[in-house]
Amino acid sequence: MEGVQTHGSAGHGAHEYYVAQDLRRVATLSGSWEGEPIGVLAPVTPAPQFGFSSTPQIPSLTRVTTFIDRPGA
Repeated sequence: MEGVQTHGSAGHGAHEYYVAQDLRRVATLSGSWEGEPIGVLAPVTPAPQFGFSSTPQIPSLTRVTTFIDRPGA
C-alpha cells in the first residue's frame, strides 16, 4: 500500500492530493468512551462509504500526507 496516491476536489476550486506512506497492523488496543470499554479489535466491514475511504479489512494504522492546491494561493 505504501505510495498509494489519490486526489479529488476540496471545493471552491481547490484540489486535494493524498499519499499513503506506511501501513502498520494494529495487534492490540484498549480504551474507553465516556467511561465504557470500546471493545475488541474487529475487521472493518463493511468498508466506510465516505470521502476517499478505502480501508484495509484488518485493524491498521496508516500515515497519510495531504496536500491542498488552492488557486491563487
